[in-house]
Parts: sequence; C-alpha cells; structure tokens
Amino acid sequence: MSDLPAINIESEFLKSLDAHPVDIAHRIENQLEEFVLAEITPQHPNVYVLERKGFNLFRPYFDPSRNVSGLNSIKLLYNSKTIRINCYSENDPEKENVLVTDAIGEGKEVDITLSTLNEFRPEIKISKVYAYLAKQDGLNKLVENFPLIQFNSLKLVTSSEDYREEHKRLFCVYHSRMEPIDGEHPYKIYDIKSVESDIIHDVQSAIPSIYPGEFDIKEDKLLINSKKAFSVNILEPDLILNRFSWYDPEVYEVDRMQFRFKYDPENFKLRVMALSLINYNPNLLSKWPHLIFGNCFKKLDVKFCQTSIGCSTRSSQFIVTCCPHCIDWNISQYLLSQFESILTTNPVFSVDMQ
Repeated sequence: MSDLPAINIESEFLKSLDAHPVDIAHRIENQLEEFVLAEITPQHPNVYVLERKGFNLFRPYFDPSRNVSGLNSIKLLYNSKTIRINCYSENDPEKENVLVTDAIGEGKEVDITLSTLNEFRPEIKISKVYAYLAKQDGLNKLVENFPLIQFNSLKLVTSSEDYREEHKRLFCVYHSRMEPIDGEHPYKIYDIKSVESDIIHDVQSAIPSIYPGEFDIKEDKLLINSKKAFSVNILEPDLILNRFSWYDPEVYEVDRMQFRFKYDPENFKLRVMALSLINYNPNLLSKWPHLIFGNCFKKLDVKFCQTSIGCSTRSSQFIVTCCPHCIDWNISQYLLSQFESILTTNPVFSVDMQ
C-alpha cells in the first residue's frame, strides 16, 4: 500500500460542507424518509427507481410489504440506447407507476428513460416523477417534453453551483451506508468478530486460498469516520472462468473481475461484493450487431438465471452462447460463495452463518 496522505469526506469536501459529514448524512436520511412517506407512498404505487445512485438512495424507504405495490430498478444503458428493468416485487396493474431518481440536472437521463418506456414498454405509464434534488432549468425541460407527467423534488435549486453543492452533501449519505451504490451485483453484509489486525492485510492473506493468480488491492479513502473500503482486482480472470465449461475466450472479453469490500469496525460488519464485467468479443459484435444482448434484452427485462449455465442466446445468425449479464450474475455469485467459505473457516473472521 502507498503512503499517500489520507483522503476522506472531511478532507475532500470540508470547505463546502456546512456541518460534519455524519450529521449531514443523518439530516438527509430524515428528510428522505419524510419525503417518501408524505409524497410518494401514500397511494402504494408501483415504484421504478433509476440505478445506480437513485436506487441506493431511496431503497431503504420502500417496503413492498408495507408502503409500495411493486418495486423495480431501472438502469439506462447509453451505449445500446435501451434500459434494463429488474423487478424486486410484483407490480399491481391497478396502481399508478411512478419514477424516482436521486437528482435531475439537465434532465437527459430522465428524458431518455421516459421516452424509452413510452416507445418500448407503453404499458408502463409513468404518472409522476420524484427526485431528491432538481435544477430548475432541467426540470422545466422535462415538464415541457412530458406535460402529462407530474414532477416533484425535495430540493429545487436554480444555479449549477448550488446543484453541485447539494450533490456533495449526497455523497455523505452514499459513503455512510454499507450497501453499495452499484447494488445490481451480488453482495452480502456479514457480522464478524473484532479485527485486531488490519482488515486489508487479512483479506490479502486469505485470497490465495480461493484464487491462485495475481491480484492487486486498491483502497478507497473517500469514506466517513472509521469505515474502510477497498477492492481486490483479479488480474488473471481466466483462472476463474476456466472452471466453467461454457467459457470460450474466443467469444467473451473480460473487462473487470473483482471483490469490493467495506468494513465498519465500530459495528464489526464486513460487506463483500463480487462483480465480473464480461462482454462479447468486439469482433463478434461487429458481425452480429442486433444480437448484442440476446432475446431477454429485446424485452428490456433481464431475467437473471440462477444456474451456472447462463441463459442461451440462440439464432440462425449467431452461435449458441450465454448472455453476458447472466455470466456476470452467476460468476459473481460463485466468487461471493468462494469468499464466504473463507469467512466461515478462517478464525481471523469467525463468521457465524446461522
């Protein structure tokens, strides 16, 4: 690890914050809960929350068994100009559909999302859009483009400077939570015994028991209080992928494979997330551009399969292979289970899975 000066929320943003980051996070959390309970959930709507920051910000306040009918996340994929919808609870067709996001700046993301839903999923008629933060001119454009939709924000600002300052305050919330911003990847939060040594060193020592190849560690110091966060980058991903019969290096290209950790020493909690970003080889995509995401993506509704086989993409024009998004899910689940075996057997961590 390098000996660079420590960087955290306080040192990075202190001059522009009006209070301690922990106090700011607590204040915003209270405001969000009041906003959700008063404005969004009284009618028990079907809620569609924009990933990634929006879903991380609002998810704790939506309970499908209590205050919403259906809970869904929406991820806008700019490269393919489409969206991915992940359903966490069944929607009620008799209830209205609302879209929720963390912030509306210029309004481009919300505009594209609403336009895409209108074109490809007309049955999902959004009646209201809610945001924690919105800039007036961006909101005005959306109102003009979508006059039948009601827009509402908790905080409304007029200048770009005020918008940036409010965004910095939101970072206090994101970094105070154990849940990851990119929660579409598998993760778990474990209760572990007090780690008297350095948690990063302990993880570094444990990784070779499940992965024999090269790896590096990058620490994230943009955190609140005593929390630690770091990533373990798998530098030889083929050593993992070759364990699966369907893997073909001629077909797939690995963008990234890693573990992401976050440790709270005050409450003895360790979050472990795994991700494996894998795509089709660009040479194949140039030959079959219309089959990038397979049939599941044509419906704009990804169904993650729960087996290591992956969902098949079959076509007379294309080879039989696996959807990259199912590969991501299944390989990430595999990596997570491998590290979980460390937590249950290594006395340094002493996790009780019961």
